[in-house]
Amino acid sequence: MIDSPRAFLERLFHTAVSAAHPANCLSAHLPPPPRGRLIVLAAGKAACSMTEIVEAHYLRPGGLEEARLMGLAVTRRGHGRPARRVAVMEAGPPVPDRAGGAAAEKTLAR
Repeated sequence: MIDSPRAFLERLFHTAVSAAHPANCLSAHLPPPPRGRLIVLAAGKAACSMTEIVEAHYLRPGGLEEARLMGLAVTRRGHGRPARRVAVMEAGPPVPDRAGGAAAEKTLAR
């Protein structure tokens, strides 16, 4: 059976989104753990997904000591999720707001 053009395009869209999800592509591009601290800065709607993958990659058994990993993930309101070591802040992109300004100040302070 042949898909409708809409169904075909929706399937392509979902395939592309899945391929670009941090769980499917980020780990292969992460460098070895550093000797010192690892500071993670993530921004955007995928910030928490990226943070989860980074924490799982570096904090796995035999990996980086938890105290050496820190950072900040700034995501859009409603997209935040707790992380193990990285602080998470929600802000109002794409329109700058006070929370975004506070996140920028916190990032620069690290």
